[in-house]
Amino acid sequence: MPPKPICPCRKCGCKLNKRVADKGSSLEGRLPQLLRSNDAPIDADIKILKGYIAGKQKLLKELNAHRAALSAAEKLLETLLSTLKSDIAQYEKAVHPIRRLPPEVLSEIFLQCIDEDGTENEASRYLDEAPLRPKSSLDPSQCPWTLSKVCSKWRAISLSFPRLWSNIHLHVRDKKPRQFIRTLNLQLHRSGTHPLKVAFTVSPPMKDLPPITEVLISSCMRWKTLFLSIPEICMSQIAHIEGSLPILSALYILPPVSYSTTGESFFTFHNTPSLRTIGGDVNILGRCNLPWTQIKSVIYPCSVGVRMNFPFLEHIHSSIEHWEMFASPKDTIPPNTMAITAPRLVSLDIHIYTFGVSSSILDHLVLPSLRSFSTSDDSRGVAALVERSKCALQKLEIGTARSTLECQKLLAVMPASLETFNATVYRNRGYDEDDLRKLMSATSHIQHLKSVDLTYRAGPPGYNRNLRITVLDTEYPVLTVKVMALPATSSLWSDSDSTDFDSDE
Repeated sequence: MPPKPICPCRKCGCKLNKRVADKGSSLEGRLPQLLRSNDAPIDADIKILKGYIAGKQKLLKELNAHRAALSAAEKLLETLLSTLKSDIAQYEKAVHPIRRLPPEVLSEIFLQCIDEDGTENEASRYLDEAPLRPKSSLDPSQCPWTLSKVCSKWRAISLSFPRLWSNIHLHVRDKKPRQFIRTLNLQLHRSGTHPLKVAFTVSPPMKDLPPITEVLISSCMRWKTLFLSIPEICMSQIAHIEGSLPILSALYILPPVSYSTTGESFFTFHNTPSLRTIGGDVNILGRCNLPWTQIKSVIYPCSVGVRMNFPFLEHIHSSIEHWEMFASPKDTIPPNTMAITAPRLVSLDIHIYTFGVSSSILDHLVLPSLRSFSTSDDSRGVAALVERSKCALQKLEIGTARSTLECQKLLAVMPASLETFNATVYRNRGYDEDDLRKLMSATSHIQHLKSVDLTYRAGPPGYNRNLRITVLDTEYPVLTVKVMALPATSSLWSDSDSTDFDSDE
């Protein structure tokens, strides 16, 4: 079979293919014999071979030149292709929909790039004991600084949007942040008169606050949310902000690592007419001079040392509406302690570190306005609280129910106002359809609930490894049943096969 043409163009009359295949007619008889043997060529053969080699070398040069020309043409084509692709990309940018977005929409998109809930998230980081600190708002590689460097339009929008610059996170590890004073001043300037969310944390080795602190304090009249975590020895250095917090509505105080639990007042925030929400460590908050009668919401994302949840409630029982607490066995209540009535408390959320510790607190509460109750503990003390308070409870969530029977007994004594019931049942045995029928017949008004959500979990509380969720169909429209178990144990078992953990005792 003849070789394929070297030149793909048949119109140019290129005969390179034929010339390459030419073996030389004068050597047709002798060349195969010379190549197959070690015979010495005669003078006539040598003359013919040298002429043939010279011709092939000339052809080789022509082929190299031809290849170079093709290579140059290919490079030119690649350049043209690259130019065309670049032009198309630029033209597509010109017609991209983002260019037609009005400034108001871009502003809202910009807001999604920053952590507007920074102080609340900072408190959550302490709760989760996360080792990583949040990015400083003075970091030029973070938003909103990067948004102002994209293009002139984005810069104009970001600089004309004070809310974008109103979240300040300042974490001081040493006295070196002097270089950031100019950056902080610039951020405060760009925030205009917008209320500020401030997170100010200082590492424990620090005994004196750096000069940048005064720059931050200069804006305290605009502080709306304040997260504070500084060594107790430094607290006196910011005491002069007292009386200068007219719009402060939320205050979170957490210890950097450790602090003294003795002493009188930790800090004074008495002249804060707008303060409604406090959170942080219960021991520190209990030592602060706060306007207790105006506090409506309390959040404790962290607590160390001896808890003082119940004594702390005595400060705020008359005004509090939302209370999120962390309880432990150290939350002891002295004998013969009178029950506290919180007439306005609407929502109570209890987190626990040890099971069965929340009932002692519940036994000493009267909450006539309670509408929502959630606990990660079991249901002990809940029924008595609802009955004693005579409240119109609407939402109930039990985080560690010991059996379906426990849920059944609890629902049987709940008021007709109940709309939502959620429970997680930790069991080594599952349930059968009879359990659901007993549950749904626990009280006459249960069919009128908006939702009943049961989650059955295998293994001990807190075990999450390799668990799979299965949602089951039931004959009750308001009932949702989920099974969280290992793949090999995700079938349904009878509730009658009890274990020590399943006991209602």
